[in-house]
Amino acid sequence: MVSLLLCFPILGLGVRMNKIIFLIFLVGCASDPVKKVDSSYVGALTIGTDGVSKPNFHIKEFQSKASRAPANIAIEQDSYSNKQLYFLGLYHQYVEFQNFLNLEKERISCPAFHNELVTHETNLDAINSRYNLHVNVKPVIDDPTLLPNYPVMSLPFNDSDVFTYIRNNQSESSKVIIKEAVFKYTENLKSEIHELCQKGASDNYFIYENYVTYAPQDSSLDNNSKKLTAALKIPIFANLLILDNLRDKAFFNHSTYAEKALSRASLSWLKNYLYDLNKVREHREEITYIQN
Repeated sequence: MVSLLLCFPILGLGVRMNKIIFLIFLVGCASDPVKKVDSSYVGALTIGTDGVSKPNFHIKEFQSKASRAPANIAIEQDSYSNKQLYFLGLYHQYVEFQNFLNLEKERISCPAFHNELVTHETNLDAINSRYNLHVNVKPVIDDPTLLPNYPVMSLPFNDSDVFTYIRNNQSESSKVIIKEAVFKYTENLKSEIHELCQKGASDNYFIYENYVTYAPQDSSLDNNSKKLTAALKIPIFANLLILDNLRDKAFFNHSTYAEKALSRASLSWLKNYLYDLNKVREHREEITYIQN
């Protein structure tokens, strides 16, 4: 795996060098276990050197089409800096995870983004009131080729991931396992929020900044699968898949900040990808219900 030092710009280097660093980062991502699952998949996922901090998603081929996802809140003219947008988007997702876990919204000391928190306070409440801990894991346990449609199963758990642990310990409650995995993931997210608050930036922020700056024009990312593989190394985009998998029935409402982040990275088509995953899950649940 590529060194973390190669994943964000180094002070004093020019645009040309930072673009080289970004390309090296993408090469490193290509070797990471973010992958498409085929019918031969039966083994456990491999967790990267960043341990429990990031899930290693399975993805499937996807071609961008005309929007099928429900329209979201209209996005006003974008005047945010990259840092402001990344922080506000990530913080709002952190609030959503707290809501899922029934945790009280935390007051934090945030000198680096104090004004942003005060200005946008009313927009940073959880906007999704219903989450579902009873994720139907039976379809994907029976058929691992469905893993791309269940991103929550890729959350790290006990030196492996949720899918592998549940499959090997089917006597244990999947509800308890998923909640514990989400809690640990949220704690990692909390650590990054505190780092952003104290330092004004984080390692993942610099990866986001480089992605926004270089990925939309990068010819090496010649299809949506490659773009998604790179984008899912960035928490603000990875969180969309997890939260959408946890929502209760209705299509997940993304915050204005997440919408802007997707637009700025030329990833607005990701909403259609999420919509397709959702439709597959709903179809599998209907089949399971009929069979039972």
